[in-house]
Amino acid sequence: LGLGLTSATFCGQCHLGIVSQGGAGGPEMKQALEQHLPGAGTDWSGPNPVTSPLIIGCADAMKAQCAKGIVDWYRTSKGINIPSSEVYFFDDHDGNTNGFGAMGFNARQISCGSRDGPYGFCGGQP
Repeated sequence: LGLGLTSATFCGQCHLGIVSQGGAGGPEMKQALEQHLPGAGTDWSGPNPVTSPLIIGCADAMKAQCAKGIVDWYRTSKGINIPSSEVYFFDDHDGNTNGFGAMGFNARQISCGSRDGPYGFCGGQP
């Protein structure tokens, strides 16, 4: 996110979302995330029902379903149909990518170097 997701990047035409187990770090962090996620808006949703592409409070085991909720939200709220094969999910927690393949989604654990048990180091290792 530090580089920004402008039209000059590979994801300039992407429809973005967040799926977080926690609260996305509070109001200041939410505002920073909103600024770096063009088109995602500023409304935050819980996991059920999904009312925006910015989801907090989604249990790790439910992240694939929450991501599907975002895809469904884009379809019903914005008229944007996103093929399952074009959905990409990245997480630094070991195991959170489970369940995505069954929906035809792409999911990868990023930053596999460990900083704290099952969590990756968020790219901070040289």
